[in-house]
Amino acid sequence: MKDKTVRRVFVVIIIAIFLMAFYIGIAYEVENKKVEVIDTSNGTKDIEDIIYDDQKTDDQEKSEDNSKLEEEPVKVKTYTSSQGFSCFMDAMKILKNGKGFEIQSKTTGVAVGETQWVDETIIMSKNYYYKTNTAYTTMPSMGKTYFRYFYSNDGGQNIEYKKTNSLNSDKSPNWSSGIEQCMLNNENVKDYDGYALKPFAIEPTSKKELVSFNITDDKYYQITFKINNIPKDYIENIKHEGDLDWVNISTINLKFYIEKATMYIRKVEKSEVYDSQKIIKFTCKTKQVSIIKQIDKEIIPQKPTI
Repeated sequence: MKDKTVRRVFVVIIIAIFLMAFYIGIAYEVENKKVEVIDTSNGTKDIEDIIYDDQKTDDQEKSEDNSKLEEEPVKVKTYTSSQGFSCFMDAMKILKNGKGFEIQSKTTGVAVGETQWVDETIIMSKNYYYKTNTAYTTMPSMGKTYFRYFYSNDGGQNIEYKKTNSLNSDKSPNWSSGIEQCMLNNENVKDYDGYALKPFAIEPTSKKELVSFNITDDKYYQITFKINNIPKDYIENIKHEGDLDWVNISTINLKFYIEKATMYIRKVEKSEVYDSQKIIKFTCKTKQVSIIKQIDKEIIPQKPTI
């Protein structure tokens, strides 16, 4: 009788240990998934998916216009392995000096096991400037939720700014909950967005920041930079956007994908890790992927309907 009782107790203990190990394993896996920065990069596949759909439409329009003479193919410079910084600078000139461009970005930041997302669109074409930010978070006390836009049709001399701190379930702006709005110019807009009127928040400025230049890909030059001398206004903008007490960031990593056939910048990856404080001290890891959806095109942006 005693032996049966002992065996039953032993079986119960074994089952209890198994269940504890199982749930601890599940909890560990979930926690690891929470703190992991979501890698939104997909190599060059996301470039193919987004960019070349637009190019097909352009090619169809060109083929339908029989009144135009067939253009001579444009000769594009090729670069050797020692010309990475020149390749980058030439591509930036094409981006900024063209008819216009559209950049779509997604930023993911993870801190204390919670996630902040920011989706962004920038259009700059002739006198038009248009930028939207949609921010949402899993932890309202640490992150932010809002939609805002900046719009100008006179080169930034007058910029319309509107913002709501409420989103609908599909992440569209909910304007019924209240609107913050004002008119800005190309100087005081920086009080609202330190990266306003720029294609990218930060750019390499020296050959010393070049880490690698990959010329082996058939379609793209891949240029990697590491920036250690972080501009003060970049740090201040992080503090401003997050309502943070302080920010300590030492390195920013950038990778540019430049299309060989056109010298168009098609994609930019940016990653960084910084220490900061808001309520508590924490470390934040961020990853941003930007796709240049349109380049060297005249684009007329459409403001959201309110």
